[in-house]
Amino acid sequence: MKIQFWHPSRSALLSAALVFSFSTASFGSPLSLAAGLDIYNFDYQEDLVLPAKSTESAILPAISLGAHWNVAPRSWFLQSNLEFTSGTTHYDGSSFNPQQNTQPLLDTPPSTMLRAELGLGNSLVSFSEISELKIYSGLAYFGWARGDNGVNRAGMNTLRENYNKLILPLGLLLHYQMSDHFSATLDTSLRYAFFSTMRVPLWDKNFDLGNTLGYKMQIPLAFALSGNTGLTLTPWLEYLNNSESDPTTSPVGPINEPASRTYQYGSALAFTLGI
Repeated sequence: MKIQFWHPSRSALLSAALVFSFSTASFGSPLSLAAGLDIYNFDYQEDLVLPAKSTESAILPAISLGAHWNVAPRSWFLQSNLEFTSGTTHYDGSSFNPQQNTQPLLDTPPSTMLRAELGLGNSLVSFSEISELKIYSGLAYFGWARGDNGVNRAGMNTLRENYNKLILPLGLLLHYQMSDHFSATLDTSLRYAFFSTMRVPLWDKNFDLGNTLGYKMQIPLAFALSGNTGLTLTPWLEYLNNSESDPTTSPVGPINEPASRTYQYGSALAFTLGI
């Protein structure tokens, strides 16, 4: 009997939903802390030739903690964020065996993700008393553990896959302070991913996913409440991609990681506290 291994999506959520904005409003406080919930949709597809197929889609929740520090008014600022996601995706794809025979496969694999980001920014120019243009960059980390070593509901062996990726964002913020109680920001950034790998622990194999360029756009809307508290609602969208890895040997024969594309969008709501 030939053993078939399920071929799941590889990086559907890479760098997905980094739910913080460098424009988190402090409303006069030099330091603000934030805790939030993000609900987002993602659509993922690997670049495969039919009948081989690997797509995933889901609406997922994420929780985040963040901090924003204004080093000096209208000058330098620092921001950090930590985010956790746990849920299942809807896999619509195919299985494969050593002879590369395929058959349709539907499943709901588990996914757990950890994201962290630290950024530094500065004001470029003030257009008026209520608007200014800022620039920022930083370093982000993304880790994703997806799937389990075992047998899925279709009776096929499954594999756990661990992803690690570093991301260098470079963005511009156009910030409008409409009043003492409300601000809006247009945040657009290019996101350069590097040191991207996928590891299959059961096989002791690493796949190099290359260096790629994506983008992200978000519009934080910050509302001041009583005292130094506030709410920030942030609709966002993001595009990510991965390069195809070189082929390597495995227990099921030569295998590689296909190139992939991911489109994501959602909204994050955070409670902020100024200190």
